[in-house]
Amino acid sequence: MPTVAWVLLVVLGFLGLKLVPRARSRTLRAVLVRVAALLFLAAGTVSAGGFVGQLIGSLVHVSGAVGAGVAWVGWLFLAAFWLAGIVPEHWFAGDIPDWLSLSGVLLPSLLASVPGPVGATMTSGMHAVATTVGAGLGAAFGIHA
Repeated sequence: MPTVAWVLLVVLGFLGLKLVPRARSRTLRAVLVRVAALLFLAAGTVSAGGFVGQLIGSLVHVSGAVGAGVAWVGWLFLAAFWLAGIVPEHWFAGDIPDWLSLSGVLLPSLLASVPGPVGATMTSGMHAVATTVGAGLGAAFGIHA
């Protein structure tokens, strides 16, 4: 069921980004970008409880053997990109690309891969959210696993 939820959230996020150039109002464009960013972050939360989260956790573990700072610097850049897509554009000198909101798909998986008790708590929380969202969307659309 989480796979259906992930696909639905990502499709809705891409739909929101696709509608941005067609929106006539600046306010509507801003709302569409932010809603898409939140949908991508929700999809990332769902995927953190599945194989994507396990894959990223494995990559973080391997990079920890090479240098633990590499994964966290990557997480910091992704978080900054996602945040740049959310904040008002007039804070920056240039235009911020709307596709930066896609980085929200990976952020929760990287957060769940934090070692120790914090990472274990985040991972169990991501599993609970993935199951809850998957079951809720499955019930809403009449999909049975």
